[in-house]
Amino acid sequence: MAEIFIARQWGDGGFQREVVIKRMHPHLAEQRRLLNEFCAEGRWMARIEHAGLPSIHDVRHEDGQWYCVMERLRGLTLGAARRHEREMGRSMRWDVVFSVAIQLCEALHAVHELRDEAGELCGLIHGDLGPENVFLGRDGRVRLIDFGLATDTAGRQTLTGSDSGIRGTVGYIAPEMIERPKGADRRADLYVLGVLLYELTTGVRMIEGDGMAYVNAVLAGPPPPPSGRTEREYPAAVEAVVLRCLQRDPNKRLSDLRKLKLALENLAKTMDLRVGHDVVAAYATALQPEQEEPVAPRTEPPPYVVATEEVLEPEPIDDSVLSPEEHDALTADLDLFSIAPGPAEAPASKGPPPPPPAHPVFEGFEDEGDAFVEPPQTQTRRRHPDIPDEGEFAVAFNDDD
Repeated sequence: MAEIFIARQWGDGGFQREVVIKRMHPHLAEQRRLLNEFCAEGRWMARIEHAGLPSIHDVRHEDGQWYCVMERLRGLTLGAARRHEREMGRSMRWDVVFSVAIQLCEALHAVHELRDEAGELCGLIHGDLGPENVFLGRDGRVRLIDFGLATDTAGRQTLTGSDSGIRGTVGYIAPEMIERPKGADRRADLYVLGVLLYELTTGVRMIEGDGMAYVNAVLAGPPPPPSGRTEREYPAAVEAVVLRCLQRDPNKRLSDLRKLKLALENLAKTMDLRVGHDVVAAYATALQPEQEEPVAPRTEPPPYVVATEEVLEPEPIDDSVLSPEEHDALTADLDLFSIAPGPAEAPASKGPPPPPPAHPVFEGFEDEGDAFVEPPQTQTRRRHPDIPDEGEFAVAFNDDD
């Protein structure tokens, strides 16, 4: 559906980072269903805040092309890891299997628990949980990628025609997604995780063949026990958990990924296995060393990027911006706020200091000891023409009006 590029994102002040650009093929963007799936992938992944999903930086349409910018991941897919194991003629170690499966449970549970703005569950399922859509990072994180077929409850009800057919990677599709995809729920992802557990622990495909051969086998019933498909010792408790996930009837499976995660953690303790991010990190680094990964080209910053030195250097002041006439016109009104110089101070004389001048608030008052009294009113006292008498004040501010 799309091309994948490793690119370098630039920002001001020397900011840069490697990103992945997923660009949709233009001829496929003309099909509304495929375009909706491409855009929905970015929307769903941006709404789910969990370390088990890569970060989405942007989704854009420019120059007639759709593209998505996302976090650069370093490591390899689960499918690539399985091919490495087959080339070496061995199955994946138990501690690696449990470490990957436990983190997948956590990531899928975050997907299933996504809620809308009203706080209601969206009923989101991944719908395409194949080995190529599980990424093992050298940082020890297991991430889900490619949400192009993810649908919520409302979206599954609107599937019609060819959209309601078999969707997903053949070999990793739950029975209900084949028979009645509109009624599928989170247990469909749990079934596919059971398929991954089956294949990782045995080293072989659960059902040989593709297309209708797989469909007929899945609808026929549960697969053969995994203990009979491998030469290494296969604990009965592990087989019971795997077969519980692969029940054809969703009601007979575990209800959610939290219970599967708890069962796997208990099994790991029983088998004395050390599981965690460090196990995945060491495994991914051994299969995909850092020096073998492609890197984005070391190009020069684009011209629109602002360097730090350009911001820190002050701009020179240009005195020729204003003419003398414009300067005088702008500063003419400042004379209204200037303070006239007072009289020259008399030379200091010996003796007691003079009394301080009366504060303007006390002008017109005479000092009688510790109190101030107002002199009697005379007919010659001038009243301000704009200030009403006391009676007029009373009328103007009468609250009864």
